Amino acid sequence: MSRLPSPRFRCRWGLLCLVLCLAAAGCTRSAEQVMALDDVGALIEAMGDPDVAIREAAVRRLGQLGPRAEVATGHLLAALKDDRGTVRFNAELALARMGPGAVPDLIKMLADDDPQVRRCCAEALGRIGPAASRARTPLVQLLQDSQSRVRAAAARGLGRIGPGADSMVLTSLVAALKDRDASTRVAAALALGQIAPDAEAVIDLLLEALGDPEKQVQIAADRALSQAGPEASASLDRLIAGLQDQNALVRRVAARGLGQIGSQASDAVPGLIDLVTDPDAQVAQVAREALGRIGPAAQEAVVHLIGVLEAGRSLSAAHSLGQIGPGAVPDLIEALKDPDARLRGTAASVLGQIGPDAHSAAGPLIDALHDQDPNVRRYAAFALGRIGPQARVAADDLVVAVNDTDFLVRSAAVTALGQIG
Repeated sequence: MSRLPSPRFRCRWGLLCLVLCLAAAGCTRSAEQVMALDDVGALIEAMGDPDVAIREAAVRRLGQLGPRAEVATGHLLAALKDDRGTVRFNAELALARMGPGAVPDLIKMLADDDPQVRRCCAEALGRIGPAASRARTPLVQLLQDSQSRVRAAAARGLGRIGPGADSMVLTSLVAALKDRDASTRVAAALALGQIAPDAEAVIDLLLEALGDPEKQVQIAADRALSQAGPEASASLDRLIAGLQDQNALVRRVAARGLGQIGSQASDAVPGLIDLVTDPDAQVAQVAREALGRIGPAAQEAVVHLIGVLEAGRSLSAAHSLGQIGPGAVPDLIEALKDPDARLRGTAASVLGQIGPDAHSAAGPLIDALHDQDPNVRRYAAFALGRIGPQARVAADDLVVAVNDTDFLVRSAAVTALGQIG
């Protein structure tokens, strides 16, 4: 029969365990403590901790310190091979926050044997942005990598570095639009939108990419094309041709692009008119908006836009008529006589948007102040006020409207009297 330890032995053993536990607690840092450190050396040491939470905290803290922790760049590059994804991701972010000083080392690591490292370095260079411009050539070379995720990261990196790229970069990204991997095509499309959204060849290829079998590529091409502006006028013929495409997405994007070009896209007005009643509601709306952005040069679209108003689809058409301006006034005056009170009210509202250039409508608007529909009366008062001093002839009628039975009409009349002076 074995003997139990004596009480004195048990007490000593318990004290020894307590001391060991306290010593261990004193030597181990928590992740929270690591995040509070400013000592780069201590953080580098913590990156070797067996506890993943400690390693992650150390990497994150180094990223927060930014260029002050540049001495840790080599250790952060090594952390890109950590067996935990969270550590690798935070190391990538930290390297980006080191700024331009980390660029040479990141470029060297683009040739690493580990595809995960190559991908992370490409992403980090992109996050650094224009300051990493010297990385363009090695990133272009990385577009030929055997790993699709690396190729996609290279395209993203080139896009984030931004404008200023030479023809080699553009040619390589254009080729990447045909990559067998959809995620690489997505990244290439977005990068082209960031680097050269107005280039004629780029617009042609992005329009073609709208027909990609992968929805995500179509969305990326759409987004890239949305970056084009007035400088895209060199692609006018291609965009006009896109208005007749069987693919609704292509028609919508082409119409939007023409609207972004603005008044220089006047040749597109007939094609856009054909789309104001397109079966696809989004296409129709974008076409109406484009006509408005083209402005006075889209005067021939007025009657068609008023037809849209008559059909009750008034929001985008009304706004576009206001942008077309004085050329829409005669047809809007006629619309003030329409049997449909909603159309009469919208016509009065649009005349108000046009403002002083609609002064020839003052007489018909005075008549509209006596309309049976309160909304028509309110918008007529609003329009007369926006026309300003040239509508002083309406003063007496506006004084009468101050006593209208409808509060909104009374309010609009008081405001208009102040505006006409």
